[in-house]
Parts: sequence; structure tokens; C-alpha cells
Amino acid sequence: MANNYNILAKHIVSKYSRRVSGSDINGYLIGEEPAKRVMVGMLAENRVKNSLTGGYKENSETRFESVPSISVTFVVKKEAKGSLHIIPQGLLFYSVAADYEKTLAYVLQTYSEKDRHVYANIQELCDVYADQKFPLPRNYKSIDIAEFMGEGIELQAQDFKTGKRSLESQISAKLSALTDRIMNEIRMIPDMSISFFDLADKDRFKAKSSAKEGISHPNWTIDILCSITEEKDSYRFLLQMVNNTVTSDNMDTGYVPKIFNAGIKIVGDEGIVFQDIELDYFKNSYKARQPIYAIAENTSAKFLDDENAIQTDNIPIYYQDRLRTKDQFNQYITFERLISNPVENLRMIHSEMMKDYEKREQEFFNTTFSSPAAKMKFQKDLNTYQQEISRFEKGIKQIEFKDWVKKAFVYMNQTFSTEIGTGRSYPGWRLFQIVFIVSLISEMIRSEYKDDSTLAETDIEVANLLYFPTGGGKTEAFLGCCVFSMFFDRLRGKNYGITALLKYPLRLLAVQQLERVLVVVMKANIVRESIAEIKNTPRFEVGFFVGKANTPNSISSREQLSDRGDSSHGSRGLILESDEETLNEYYRFIDTCPICGKKHISMRFNKTTWKLEHYCDNPECKVDELPLRIVDNEIYRYLPSIVVSTIDKMAMLGTTNEFKMLFGQVKKWCPVHGFSCQSRCLVEREGCSESLRQINELKDPVPTLFIQDEMHLVKESLGTFDAHYESFANYYAKNLVPENQRKQIRFIGATATISMYEEHIKHLYHMAGRRFPCEYPSMTPGGDFYSYTDNNDVTRIILGYAPYGRSITNGMWESVYMMRTILYSLMTNIEDTYRELVEAGFEGSKEELQEMLYDYWIELVYNNRKQDAMELENSFRNQANNFLEEKGIPLFNPKQMTSDVDFQDVRKTLFDVQANRKNLDSTNLILATSTISHGVDEDSFNIMYFFGMPNNNAEYIQAYSRTGRKYTGIVIDIIRLMRIRDRSYLKNFVVFHQNKDDLVEGVPINRWAKNAIYSTLPGVLSAILMQYYTIENGLDSMYKAVDLKKLLLEGKIREDEVISHLVGAYACNGREKLSLAYKEVIEEQVHKVLDGIANGNFTKDDFLSDAIAKYTHGKKRPMISLRDTEEQIEIKI
Repeated sequence: MANNYNILAKHIVSKYSRRVSGSDINGYLIGEEPAKRVMVGMLAENRVKNSLTGGYKENSETRFESVPSISVTFVVKKEAKGSLHIIPQGLLFYSVAADYEKTLAYVLQTYSEKDRHVYANIQELCDVYADQKFPLPRNYKSIDIAEFMGEGIELQAQDFKTGKRSLESQISAKLSALTDRIMNEIRMIPDMSISFFDLADKDRFKAKSSAKEGISHPNWTIDILCSITEEKDSYRFLLQMVNNTVTSDNMDTGYVPKIFNAGIKIVGDEGIVFQDIELDYFKNSYKARQPIYAIAENTSAKFLDDENAIQTDNIPIYYQDRLRTKDQFNQYITFERLISNPVENLRMIHSEMMKDYEKREQEFFNTTFSSPAAKMKFQKDLNTYQQEISRFEKGIKQIEFKDWVKKAFVYMNQTFSTEIGTGRSYPGWRLFQIVFIVSLISEMIRSEYKDDSTLAETDIEVANLLYFPTGGGKTEAFLGCCVFSMFFDRLRGKNYGITALLKYPLRLLAVQQLERVLVVVMKANIVRESIAEIKNTPRFEVGFFVGKANTPNSISSREQLSDRGDSSHGSRGLILESDEETLNEYYRFIDTCPICGKKHISMRFNKTTWKLEHYCDNPECKVDELPLRIVDNEIYRYLPSIVVSTIDKMAMLGTTNEFKMLFGQVKKWCPVHGFSCQSRCLVEREGCSESLRQINELKDPVPTLFIQDEMHLVKESLGTFDAHYESFANYYAKNLVPENQRKQIRFIGATATISMYEEHIKHLYHMAGRRFPCEYPSMTPGGDFYSYTDNNDVTRIILGYAPYGRSITNGMWESVYMMRTILYSLMTNIEDTYRELVEAGFEGSKEELQEMLYDYWIELVYNNRKQDAMELENSFRNQANNFLEEKGIPLFNPKQMTSDVDFQDVRKTLFDVQANRKNLDSTNLILATSTISHGVDEDSFNIMYFFGMPNNNAEYIQAYSRTGRKYTGIVIDIIRLMRIRDRSYLKNFVVFHQNKDDLVEGVPINRWAKNAIYSTLPGVLSAILMQYYTIENGLDSMYKAVDLKKLLLEGKIREDEVISHLVGAYACNGREKLSLAYKEVIEEQVHKVLDGIANGNFTKDDFLSDAIAKYTHGKKRPMISLRDTEEQIEIKI
């Protein structure tokens, strides 16, 4: 069966690349200047000068006209036989006398498009525009240089020798026939204006549009400089193409001296074998890779196997095949079978894994490796794969022999099989998801079975990295772990306390994922209510923990609406006095009810329970209040099972007394308002008078899972600061909570793009790192036991080019504009479009094609800077829309998605895109920055541009993964040739995309960065005091300096003990020399702070944070956000 989206996307790309390159001109161009019409491969005149070494050097005076040259490098053996044939390529243009019929047709079409009215003849235009004149459209003819080159310039193998050789004279000799043919055809037409009446009569038109007197002698001069160097048994060729055409300034010669879509083709005879160019980067890899036969400069290059030829390529295209999870084992991993007989079906998977391991082991023994390092790498990966299989087997045994584990596993599967109003339904798991979940079971249950020797090996400190391509199902995999742990907690008697903390590095990402988490939790509640054993336990809830600018820290009678930093919201009123519409605008994070599937969610404040609630006002829905807490104070009071948080909230450890409650450190229970870590209700100030119940200790209340999504973004200063707080959380859970509540938190990271993950995890968590799935031990890339590359389904078509002869901003909007005209033409000429696609294999109906074209109407532009997005918006609203209006095409309606845009506005934009898919005038252009790169899952984003390449490969991969998630995506990289990084992408375009995952840069993070401790120590010290010493000394809180001073003077807090805890919290040790410097800073700073506070003078109103700042290095207070730093922290790797 044909893949219709593949066929359509390829058709669009073909139309687009032909348009951009000028390949669709077909010999005649009217009304457009060649330099405006052709966007790629332009070699301008006067761009090079002769160098003293016999080559060429760039003419810096014309550096903005075009690239100085294009070149290509390749290697052949010295014993080669036959010849190389060098064929220069490109388009040349010259002006000719205005053709009456073509000019008439052009004017009628232009004004029909402009006025959105079909003019049948020129007389109609004369009637409408009786007094108007317009510029006479220029008429050009184009020439394909290759047509005059025949078999090209021959270089015989016997004549190969080192040195430089110019091919200019031989090329000129072949072009002389061209000169003779067109000399009498060239006409120099002066700039003039004509009226529509001039077009009404052919003779009048000819008289009006007559050419200047004079004969033009076209003198295009092209050189290809051939440089040959010797390399052992081979010759390395460097061919450099330049435009040596000499022109007179500002003189109309009748021909355009530039070369457009310039290129070089090198054809080898049968005896010429082009050699694979080995790159050092791949020397120690055992993976098979595609050979590289040529490397270009200022362009790209490709090998044409059927012609034994190398061809430069101004618009390189990479077809990325879709990675799919293997389905041959799906029968074993359906929810139904894992509910009815989990062990037997999981053992079938394990058996298949063992068979696969044996094949990989045999492959290892049968392979001849290119280097010892490659062999060692294969062996290491083979061992890691064996360990992965072993962990899966041990997880199966826990399900088999532990009743609670089996029940929790079954209930997890029932949860994901439950169908409700929203969310797609699936029959079962993807293979990697279920193996990942089962492999982690031993770690997730360890705190309950502390004396079980079969689980002893899980006591090692290791963080798990879930590594899978974007859109592959990572979220469901770690949510499966969460749901398993939630049910396991309930079954073993943990009715209160957080099970999992999900942290996101970006607030938009947290918002985007919230609904997915909430849907799963509400499904889990349906299952929980059906189980007699746990149906009367508290419902599972979700906490949304993202910061005061988005959600309130607490709600009092004086609490204002959150400050979004957006003046368009006007003055901020009080939350308690806000109507439903206002609460919806500020705090509604869920629009569609997960149960009924209707957009009936609204906000209300419940003054009885003192909760800000999402509720469904659909009278036919089974639920009222959603199990969602979005106020920090409510999260502390009700301890939801899963907390969705931004990573910045970790800083609250050092600023908020109640943070300890997330680790289950509570004192009292209010029957109306929930838990409190104080001797009074946390809502007492708002009028609570309920009698409180004393809480001794909750059952295993420390979260089992800390999950960090998009872990590759936790880097640089953010990563270093977070590393210190993650270490504190781990130390706190293992050493500072009551002894029978102590446990090892299980850290999980998730990402689609990361390199040197072990080093990253070591710095972030100070633990060993374990990747799942592990790097697959096979010579064949692109798959593993869980997934394969589907060579019959293209997920993305990625192309790149450098727009020449215009500013980069103009090149960007013109590129998007060009695609818009092509798509509109495909839509409005649906009969022709359908006929062409059917010829290409399209099997759908014409109506289906029309529907599919809507999926490509919205265009997405990625910008490296917010300033670029702002400038582009102005260009689209003005220049681009002026051109669209002239052609009668729906105008660009752009919206920005940058960090300056409130995420509620981002959500509104996404809803607008979804709701108005067929409205061509609604939001149809998104100008985004890295804000778009993570968590924005929208099926309508299928054409994406990059305005210059992002600063790192991980960001690029994450960003372009917004396209092609459901339908075949089109990604267009607009290369900025003034940037070295961009030029590198262009020259290695296909090679880079073939090996993109291996080329992701290592994440810059250093937990021992020299100055970072001075930023985090005030907060980590405060965290020790607030989260530990308050409990130790029976205090409700420690916000005031006098509280700490009193304890110090009474000897209840000792300096040496605080230092010891901080050294442990920072994971300082004797094995890492850099950590010794941290230990010295801790000793020095703790002494200064505690001694200063013990001997200082403070009023009862002086805050502890101010007192700490008074004595710390740099006068720093505890951080209120992990991005809260006034000076750049130097991160050294």
C-alpha cells in the first residue's frame, strides 16, 4: 500500500527545490530578475583575485555579493585507469526582445491574481486601469551550461600528477559555441513603463518595447582550478569553480554576468574508483556507515552510483526513515495478556531477548574489526546488553513471587487499558516501555523489602537514563513506573505521601505534559475504585509545582493574581475576589475534561477546603473536581501522588519551611485542610478552627522516583546548581529523615538527545549512569531489540541551502513565501496536483488529498534569537504579505512562541491552530525560539524552517522533531554562510544527518565548578536548617535569624555537625580532588555564617535569609530559583 503522505511530501519538496534552484524556469523567464528568482549556488563576478601561489583568493570588496567559489574534494587510487570528466554546471541568463504573447499572458495572470478576478483579455484591463502605466516586464532566456559541455573536460588517469591546473581555456572553448548562438539574440531593453493600451495592439507593443542599438558580446568566463596532492597510494583532487567574468560597472551588456545554481559534476570511467574518505571521528566505531566519496565547500556533494559520478549539490536532501518499535512480539505485551498472565508473557519476551543476545554474541565472534578500540567497544556493549536482560529477568521474578508486586503490575496495565473521554487508546505497550518498567521493579520496591537479599544489588547508587527518539513513547514508559509505584504504595499501606516527582527544565514543557499525567492518574483512580482492597484509600492526585509567576505559592485573603510580567493583563486583583472568567484566564491549565472529553473545565475557589479547583461543569460528566492541585500550599497539605514540577522549584528547599512535607515530614492532620508541618493548620490564618490530629510517622513517605525529563537541558550553571540540590535531596532522604523512613531515591532521566551520558549523570547526581536501551551491540545501525528503521516510511525530508544574493533576513522570508505560493497553487489547482500525484503512486481520493494539504499549510520558523523572530515578523507582515496580496494568496498571520510570550498565550495559539485547521487566514505561521523544542506536540506542524543552525546538535534534533510526528515532515535549513558552523552543516549535510545521534555534543556540566558553591551554599545551608534542624528541635519553622541564634547559643546546633551534613549533601569525598576545595569552602563559610549569627545582633523581624547573606561570600541569599544568579558562573569541563 502506498504511503500517501510520503508521496505528497516528496512532491512538495520536488516543487520547492526546483523553484529555489531555478530548475523549473524551462528556458524563459519573464517579469523577474534572475538574481531574485534563483536563490542558490550563485557565483557573482569580481569575487576572486589571482593569488601569488597560482590559485585564487577572495576579493574582500565584494564579499557580500556571493560566495567566492564552490569546491569539491575526492580521492582516487594512483593505479586508476581511464579518465575523469569534469563538467561545470549552472544557469546563465541573457535579455531578449519582449515577446508579445508571453508578456500579454504574464500581465493577465499577474493582475488576475492581484485582483482575485480572472481577466480574459487585455481589453478588460484597459477598462479597469485606463490611466495606469506599469514597468515593462523584462524577458530573459536561460542557458544550462552543462548542455554545452558535452562529456566535459577530460583528465586522463595517465596524466594525473601533483600540482595545479586551470581548466578555464578548455571551458571557454566549449562555451564559444554558446556565444555565437545567442549573440544576435541578445537585446538590451531600457527601463520603461507602458500602458495596458500598449498591449492591446501587437505592433504598437513592439514599437514601444524596442531595444537599444548595439550588439552584445557575452563573455562569461568560468574556471575550474584542479589541484592534485599525493596521499600514499592515492591522489586527492580539489576542484574549485570560480566566475572570472569581467564586467564594466553599471553597464547594461544584455547578459547577466553571474552564474546561478553553479556546480561541478565529475564522472569517472569504468577504471576510476572513487575512494571512501575516512573521517577520524568514526575511526573507533564498529558500526557500519555509508561511505563518503566527496567533501564540498560552500555547497554539498553526493555520489551518483549509477553514473559513477560525484555531483555538487546546492540543495542537499536527507530522507530520514521512521524508527518504529518492533511489533512481532506485540501478542505478548497487550494489556489484556499482561493482566491475565503477566509472568508467562514476560518470560516469552525474555526468551526472545536471550536468543537475540546469542545472535549478537555470534556477530561479535564473526566480525573483523577495524581497530582494537572498536572491538573493545563492541565487547563492552555486549556486556551491557547482557546486564539489561538480567535486570528484566529479575523484575519478572519479583512479579512472580511477590503478591503486592504482581497486583501493582496488573493494576498498572488495567490503568493504561482503561478508555476515557480523552487520550488515544492502545492495545498494549511498546516493547521498550514494558521492558524498561519491569527492569526497574526491583529498584522501585526495595524500600519495602529491606531484608530481601535478592534485591541487595539494587542498593548501588545508579541513575537510569531512558534514551529514545522524540515521540517514541518515553513519557508513557516513566509514567508506567509511576503508576506501578502508586498502586504498590497503596497495597503496602502507604496511603499518604508523594510517589514520584517529575521535573521539567522548562515551564512550557511542564504545562504540555501536565494533561498527559493527569489523564493517567484519573484512569488509575477508576481502577483503584474497582479494587476492594484499596478502594477506600485517598484518591490519587497530581500536583503542579511551577512557581509563583504561574501558580500561587499560597492563597490568602490578600493574595493577588499571579504576576505574569505582561501588562496586557492590566492591574492585578485579588484571587478571592476574581470571577470564574479571570480565574480561567490565569490558572486554568486543563481545558478538556479527561473523563467526558468535553472542553468544560473551569476554575473555582473552594473556601471550605481552601483549594483552587479545576472542575468539569458538564452536567453529564461523572466527575466534578479534578484531582489536580496547582497551589504550592495545597500540594504541601494534600501530598499528591505525582508532582509535576519545574526544575527551578528545587531551590525551595532552602527558602520554604514546608518543602520537607514533600518528603513526608508532617506533624498534624486537619480533617478539612490536610497535613501541616507545624503545630497549627496551614490555613489557620484564614479562619480554620478544626481540631488537629497528631501524626507520628507516615509509611515510607519519601518519594520513590525523581524523574528528570529532557535531561540534556540540565546543563551549564543550571545543571551545576541543580546537581547540588539533587545531592542534598538524596542525602536528606538517606540520612536526615527518621531512620525507618530513610530510603534511596531512584533517579530517572529521560531524553532523546544526549552524549557522554555517564559523565553527565556523574556530575548531576554523583552516581553511576545506566542507559536504557543500552547501545545495541550490532554492526548494523538504526535499530535494536526494541525498534527498527522502516525503510518504506520517511518520517522527515530534511533539506538545506544558502540563499545567495540577498540579506539573510530576506532570504528567510522569501524561502517561506515561496513555499506558501507552491502550497496555494497545489490547493487551488487540485485537478493537476491530483493527476501528478497519482502518476507518482498516490492511492487516495482527490478529497483525501485536499484534506492532506491542510496538514502542510502552517509553517514553523525556528529562530536562534528572539530578536530574529521579531524582525522576521515585521518582514512577514510587510514585504511578504505585500507579495501575497498581489498574488491573491491568504496572508501570513504570524504568532510568536518565545520565552517572552506568556505560556497561556502559547496554549491559546496551539488551540487556535487545532481549531482552525482549514481556515487558511487563521494562525498560519509560528515564529519560535527554543521554546518550541520540547513538549510541543502538534500534528499540524509539518513544515519547519531553521533561520540559521542552532548552536548545538541536541537542540537542532529536538527542534526539528516537532515535525513528522504523525505525517511526513519537511524540514528546511536556511544556512547562514557567514557562520562557520552553518557552512559545516552544508558541506556535511547528509553525513551529519546519517550520524546525528553520534554527533550530539557532550553536555557542559561540572558539579565542582569553582565558584558555583558560593551561589548554592546559602540555600543548601538554609535547607539543612529548615528541613532538618526544625524537626530535630521541635520547631514549626525557622524563618527568623533569632530562631537559629537561640539554638546555636543553647548548643542544639553544632558547627561541626552542620559541616558534616553539608559535606555529605554536596557529596564531597577523598577520591575527587575538586571536591576537597568544596569541603574547604563549606568549612570556611559555615563557620563564618554560624559564628556571625551566634554573635550578631538581630531583631525578631530579621529574616534568616538576610542573616545568612550578611556573612556569606558575595553576600548571597539562598537562591529562589536555580536560574537566580546575578553573575555568570564559569563552568569548566
